[in-house]
Amino acid sequence: SQGAEVVIAITHSRNEVDIALADKCPGLDLILGGHDHGYALYESAATGVPMVKSGTDFRDLTSVKITVSAASAASDEEGAVASRQGGTVRVAWPPGRIPVTSDIEEDPAVNKTVSYFHELVAEKMKRPIGSCAVDLDARVINVRRVESVVGNLIADVYKFTYSADLAIVNGGAIRSDSVIPAGELNMDNVMTLFPFEDTCALIEVTGDQLFEALENGISRTPAQDGRFAHYSGGVTFSFDHLREKGSKVIPDTVRVNGAPLDRKATFKVATNSFLAAGREGYKMFGEGKTKELIKEEYGKTIHQALIDYLRTKSPLNPQLENRIVDISADSGRGK
Repeated sequence: SQGAEVVIAITHSRNEVDIALADKCPGLDLILGGHDHGYALYESAATGVPMVKSGTDFRDLTSVKITVSAASAASDEEGAVASRQGGTVRVAWPPGRIPVTSDIEEDPAVNKTVSYFHELVAEKMKRPIGSCAVDLDARVINVRRVESVVGNLIADVYKFTYSADLAIVNGGAIRSDSVIPAGELNMDNVMTLFPFEDTCALIEVTGDQLFEALENGISRTPAQDGRFAHYSGGVTFSFDHLREKGSKVIPDTVRVNGAPLDRKATFKVATNSFLAAGREGYKMFGEGKTKELIKEEYGKTIHQALIDYLRTKSPLNPQLENRIVDISADSGRGK
């Protein structure tokens, strides 16, 4: 009605949201989507509206050819999806996928622009956000095996972000495999800990589900495993890794905010979207088994959550607090 010849929706939504948009909005000619990091193509059987998601980090480009023709010249063309101003819009399908590899010759002008912004961003990444009074040991041997200072800190960040009853974060989500020395912390440190974007989720779980989660978190201890979990302050329990799988946690040692775990109660649990979806063995959370209090697409990223926590709480001084205790004789902490 405003004279447009082609209508393109540029979105930043989950795959299922863009698919619903394509199915229910026949007036669109094309959807160029974001948010999901995988490459995806979709053409609605209901409306013919196509959707393209070109992945992330410029690993791929997509070449989409759109032809706008007079109605009389295009009435028999395959792929016509809408009429505009008495003409027909045709989107060639499927589009061309172009992998971005080192075989593509660099353009000197583009390279100069990229270098400028790289230096600009590098300087900003070093600006202090907050500070920490202790070293943050994020080595894999610790965060995927035993209670750690950095694991406690990150779990507390999740709990703080949504004022949850408690928080759970798997050691596999903490990626730096290095020790960040005490002192000022900056965006570079944040990205070192979490190089991949993850979203803070908030779910409602029962005491029974929480107990299952505790069991899963230590199920492969003392081996290093990404499912090993860290918990926010107020959650404590003991386990014996020599016991049979599924019965390693000692039930009467489990405390949530100072009280024995009520297996019939419900709790607001902050975690990452990966665990909330039931990954790393946390099947008690996935497939609609828990109530989603904050949907992933509306959640805060862990980067922003950690930045907000640093700005609010610095100087930080996280400690080991015996939140997770292995009582077996051969337990030990990484050196």
